[in-house]
Amino acid sequence: MIRITARHFLAAGLLAVTAALPAFAQEASSTHPKLQKQLERMDFGLNGMYLTTKSVSGIVEPNGASTAGDFMTQKAGNTAGLLANLRYSKRPYVGGEFNYTYARYTETFNVEPYQIQTGVNEVSFGYLALPPHQILGLQPFFSAGAGSTRFRPTRGGGQSAPTQWRATYYYNVGLQSQFPNSHFGFRFGFRQAFYKAPDFLLNYLTINQHTYSLEPNFGVYVKF
Repeated sequence: MIRITARHFLAAGLLAVTAALPAFAQEASSTHPKLQKQLERMDFGLNGMYLTTKSVSGIVEPNGASTAGDFMTQKAGNTAGLLANLRYSKRPYVGGEFNYTYARYTETFNVEPYQIQTGVNEVSFGYLALPPHQILGLQPFFSAGAGSTRFRPTRGGGQSAPTQWRATYYYNVGLQSQFPNSHFGFRFGFRQAFYKAPDFLLNYLTINQHTYSLEPNFGVYVKF
């Protein structure tokens, strides 16, 4: 039996939008030439990611916590996720992007509640560079920026923990290529996101340690 989740609906919706964009751009070009000029500088990408997060350890800090002074470790499970981005490039080294990521994994602690399953969403904005010089026939790209990540414990495995937001910083480097005579292309990259490990606003899990996620990604994009 196949289980349909919110992640499947999200992926299907993004794929539908990606498929519809070329027709939208073509219609805009016939009626609004100035708009088309701006649209030609934009692309929309949908990528799959593999996420692995650095484990952290430290002393539980809050004096009033039941575990105050204890040594605690926190480990996030490896998982797959989605990365969607809308990019605008005015010139090779002048551009920007908006990113949305989604993943779901379990945080494991060596103190109760031991495990908290959480849905993780990042929203971020960044600088984008598309150097004009190719590497092995592919166009390189680089981006870096900041935003916020929401850690939202799931209904079934979240142990009723509160939702928490963390400031996030990232960079993404990779290569891409557009298919001949097509609006579509492919890209692959290596992304890294930095943030403070979540404690879900629970003082007995607070060690105030920073961590990062490694997010190699591969997907397709469409130019307007």
